[in-house]
Amino acid sequence: MKNLLLLSLLLFGFNAFAQESTTSKKTPILSYKCNDSTSLSKDKTILKLFGDATIKTDALEITHADKIVFDSKTNEMIVTGKFEYRMRGALNIKNSSRNNTLRYKIGEDTAYID
Repeated sequence: MKNLLLLSLLLFGFNAFAQESTTSKKTPILSYKCNDSTSLSKDKTILKLFGDATIKTDALEITHADKIVFDSKTNEMIVTGKFEYRMRGALNIKNSSRNNTLRYKIGEDTAYID
């Protein structure tokens, strides 16, 4: 009887500390605009912005870009040409070179410049 009582208390104790697993996919918050042209792929997953383009996420803001390509399947963006960027509202850097590339995946805290 003691063993049965001990076993039931142990099982109840483990169940009380169990965690529920929930998965939620956070969709990126994006706003964008450009002065020249916009193109969207046939499957509507790749967005291209040309000419003084701006795109904003919760962590990164790109302004005055020559070209921005955003892939909604991978949540990656590639910025080429001249551009300015700001990370988390604190860092504002102007890129005056025409041959630089910025790569960023939405949700990360790091942007890579080639």
